[in-house]
Amino acid sequence: MSARSRRGESSLRVDPRTGFYIWRRHDPRTGKRRTRSTRTANLRVATRKAREFDDELEADLLGRRRPADVWRLEVAPLIEKHVAELDWSDSSKRQRKSELDRACARLGIILVGHLDAATLNEKLLAAIDAGELPRMTARRNVQVPLKKFSAWLAENGRFLEHAPLGNWKLIRAEVTLRRRALLPELAARAFLAVELLDEFHRREPLAVVYRVLLVGAPRAGALISRDVAHLDRKRSRIDLGAGSGRKLRGACALDPRTLRDVARYLGRRRSGPLFLSPKGKRLTAKRLLADWREAVGLAVVDDLWDATREARDFELEWLVAYYLRSDRAIAARGGRTPTKAKTKRRQDERLERIVAIGDELRESYDAAMEGVDVHALRMTHETWARVAGVNPVTIDEQLGHVGRGTGRRHYTDAAVALFNPEDSAAAVRARLEEGRTRVVSSRAFGLAPSVLRRRRKGDRA
Repeated sequence: MSARSRRGESSLRVDPRTGFYIWRRHDPRTGKRRTRSTRTANLRVATRKAREFDDELEADLLGRRRPADVWRLEVAPLIEKHVAELDWSDSSKRQRKSELDRACARLGIILVGHLDAATLNEKLLAAIDAGELPRMTARRNVQVPLKKFSAWLAENGRFLEHAPLGNWKLIRAEVTLRRRALLPELAARAFLAVELLDEFHRREPLAVVYRVLLVGAPRAGALISRDVAHLDRKRSRIDLGAGSGRKLRGACALDPRTLRDVARYLGRRRSGPLFLSPKGKRLTAKRLLADWREAVGLAVVDDLWDATREARDFELEWLVAYYLRSDRAIAARGGRTPTKAKTKRRQDERLERIVAIGDELRESYDAAMEGVDVHALRMTHETWARVAGVNPVTIDEQLGHVGRGTGRRHYTDAAVALFNPEDSAAAVRARLEEGRTRVVSSRAFGLAPSVLRRRRKGDRA
């Protein structure tokens, strides 16, 4: 350190009153000299502190916070800011904030400095070993949100220069879900259930979305990210993007009938999300899965209904399916709590009836619902197309799979007309309509075919 300070350089001098070294440096913004006491008479220690003062001034000149200040920031306001910047729906934002708040409360995270991977990992494993938290829940609802929040803190040097949880290894969690393809009759009954639920809940039609998921075989995340502009009506396809690596997004070719369904669904819309949620916003994967499981569960209940020896009633079937799905019995959808004794007695009798029917169907219902999720529609597409004799290369092109057969992708050009993915789409749609014909003739849900045809204008087959 020089005895005298020059512009752009710092210096140390001894304060005659205290004997401590004083750090001095010119501030180019104010033109004045900045001074700070090192609070030590040891030159070696004072020199080290002077370097720290230099680093803090440099960071301040660059408009960045000093690291020591960042670690002492409370995470609660930062979580609110992080969630507000997400390009998600309001419900998804509330869910992410709730996940982060619960994770911080469980792991004792109050300040940014508490985001230490080693410490948090020990606490999380202790909660798992104590049986307080399932491994998959710990991974999805604790680790993943916290890692993304940590990355946001370091994004473009916003608060930190690196993500403190960037190297936090995700906990291994075994997935017990065994996906399977649906039989044509069950799939047709489920699609019929979606159409009836669209009317029952008075929501934006979702039946056409699930038909596209079956016929076009896109991944759910890719489909819900598409806008109206991505629908290519001339080529009868939905542009899903290129994908990455071996996980291609597929052709998503549509047969003429499904393309007409989508066109009627869109009506005069020329912009915005391709498919809308029940509230008119962009669909989310969680909402898509929940509504699909509701429809399949209702279809399973209707298929098993004859064993109950009860008269068919759509609302009663829905209430039984709701009880099986949520383990909570309700006497009606919505409504007020009855105040009259007679009405309350009738409600109690109805609840007993719902529980009795649900308990009778429980075992068969649980077996039928195993492995049912939105991705199962891709497996259903592949299975039905293979049974229909569609060329495997055509199926791979539709699904976005790299050829699985030995050398298949090396000697075949999937772009030629011989391997048109529309053939796969047409075969699957034909199989769905065959199943629908059989289901309608069996008077599914107790409705006549003429009633089944009265659906919303934008969702006609």
